[in-house]
Amino acid sequence: MLAIGACSTRTPVVGDLTDEDRAEYARVSLERARVLQAEGDLRTAERLLRSVVAVAPDDRRARALQIQLLEEMGWSSEAADARRDLRRLRPEPVPTGPADLPSEGLLITVTAQEVGEGRDAAHAASISEGLSVALGRRVRTRLPDARLVRRVPGSVEEGRAWLARYQPRAVLALRGARSFCGESVRDGTFAVAELEIATGAAGAVELEQLTLIERLFDPDPESCVEEVAARALERVMDHPTVGEALAAPPTQEDVDWSARAIREIFPALDAAIEARAEKGRQAMRKGRFEDALARFREAARLDPEDGALADLVGEAQASLDMHRELLGRPGTFVADVAAEAPASLVEER
Repeated sequence: MLAIGACSTRTPVVGDLTDEDRAEYARVSLERARVLQAEGDLRTAERLLRSVVAVAPDDRRARALQIQLLEEMGWSSEAADARRDLRRLRPEPVPTGPADLPSEGLLITVTAQEVGEGRDAAHAASISEGLSVALGRRVRTRLPDARLVRRVPGSVEEGRAWLARYQPRAVLALRGARSFCGESVRDGTFAVAELEIATGAAGAVELEQLTLIERLFDPDPESCVEEVAARALERVMDHPTVGEALAAPPTQEDVDWSARAIREIFPALDAAIEARAEKGRQAMRKGRFEDALARFREAARLDPEDGALADLVGEAQASLDMHRELLGRPGTFVADVAAEAPASLVEER
């Protein structure tokens, strides 16, 4: 294994390096070159990047930073030569037409990740929403005959009605869990998109679950989200599990979709159910049994087939009944505490 000195600009003997050695040498050297750039030592940084290019000639990030340094030093001719080399290393452009996949009969849902509340959450939600919008546009380009759905049904029953109406032969659910376009000392300019995926043929009791993270280095700042979304969708379609599900033939029978599959197809519905259930659990821990019962009933209304939710409704109802009974018995701990507490703290019957 190669030992890499953080400040060294010597080029290792290329023939002695494994692929892992090359990648590690490039990573550490790039990070060091960016530190040197920030310190104003452009010449040392550029020499270090030349060693990276010699060891890992396909490393686009090293060449891109080298061009930037050459331009900052005023070496325009050398920068032009490096730019020509970089163009030859650019990844293939994303396809602009329909994919070589049958898209008729597919139902594709595209949603954004739920990110809670507050100012930071609102910012994160806008980024996630931007990724989902870009994904939707790419779906229309690459799978033009598929039915694209971005709405969220109000309940499992409504989702089942949608599926009965469309009768898809297969489904693909895409949720933009995370998206970022930025810059760091370690990676330079980059983009990240994380997708949570569920897919399956008609009638699957539960769908196949996947998580995919697409990383893009040196993206065009003007089209960063669009490009990382496009490349992420290409990887989704290339995945064997997705390809197998999307190739499912049409069925001649009416399909009864399970509640679990419906919640996987519409992850925002699943998140809404789970959020209500969690608020109910929090209310139970605080002894607010009426509030807990209301939350659990609301979650169960969205999915009446969820046995765990039915159990929570029963538990909250039993706790509330016992609480009310104890309130009516003078001398019990609950009644004594209620008598001593301000009226606003006593739970109404």
